[in-house]
Amino acid sequence: MTSLTNTENGLVDLDHQLIATSPDVYLDGISSQWLDLLSHVGDEDYQRIKQINAALFELGKAEQKGFWVLNERMKYPLQKRMVESQGGGKVVQLLRALQAKVLQIKPPKHTFLSAFKNMFKLLFSWHQSAFQLWLESYPQHKQEMSEIVSQLEQLKRQLKRDNTMLLVDQNDLTAQVDKLENCFDLLCQLEDKLKGETTVNSQKLIDDEFLPPVQQRIIELQQQLLIARQAVMTLELFIHDNESQIRSIDQAVYTTTSVIDVTTAIVMVQQGKENMAQINKNNSDHKKLKQARQVIDSALKQMDEVRNQAQKAADKLKFNPSLAVDESPIDKS
Repeated sequence: MTSLTNTENGLVDLDHQLIATSPDVYLDGISSQWLDLLSHVGDEDYQRIKQINAALFELGKAEQKGFWVLNERMKYPLQKRMVESQGGGKVVQLLRALQAKVLQIKPPKHTFLSAFKNMFKLLFSWHQSAFQLWLESYPQHKQEMSEIVSQLEQLKRQLKRDNTMLLVDQNDLTAQVDKLENCFDLLCQLEDKLKGETTVNSQKLIDDEFLPPVQQRIIELQQQLLIARQAVMTLELFIHDNESQIRSIDQAVYTTTSVIDVTTAIVMVQQGKENMAQINKNNSDHKKLKQARQVIDSALKQMDEVRNQAQKAADKLKFNPSLAVDESPIDKS
């Protein structure tokens, strides 16, 4: 059993490792020791009453200080992350740009409307057909897509590093919340036992000197726990958002790779032809073009879904300011 007194200030020092092993037994024992101590304090022992009263006001203060150390350490990085998420963040912007490039890399259709649009484009070009114009612009579009994919891959690596650090912070913060909860549970048990004390000689002293600080600390720790749990929820939200963006990047990169593979195959075949006019006469070419357009249409649809998911994740951060690690009116000293 942990000793009640500390040689420096007479406080009960909680052993949180023992609490984790057997919380009910340990806290019941500590609260019973506190009750036994308070019940045997003499009405005339003013120095001892003052000492114990001060000790009760200190219960859980060390754990609160530990929380605020973590809070101050995490506050600036989280606030910066929330600011960066405004407008969807860098990932959403790159996904939007990549989607636009995928649309540009789509081979032209042989429809009346598309032919009219292509005719207008050809007025300002020396190319003989819309397909030839597409072939000419393909390398540039492909390079630009590859550059965007490269930026997304870099962001993915950064998000993974961020999550590694956030998980460490989350574990530290969760451990600190557990300590606050241990202190809160001890004070609640102690309050119940003080209210149930039947010794007439000590009841008035308990009601006047020892019960008020216990009840005040319960309220303060209750408020502190609310803020601490919100901080844990904030970290969970950031971690989940990062994981969502990582999945979005993976899907976008996979889709883009499929598009590039299909269109590159078409370009390589068509570049080997001696006469561009043969393109319109070759049924296999039409099938390949149709297949490419179908793949790209499917890719565009999928990328639109991915971008919307990433946008929703970013908006969730934007519209949940109550989950931010915030200052507390509770005394942090």
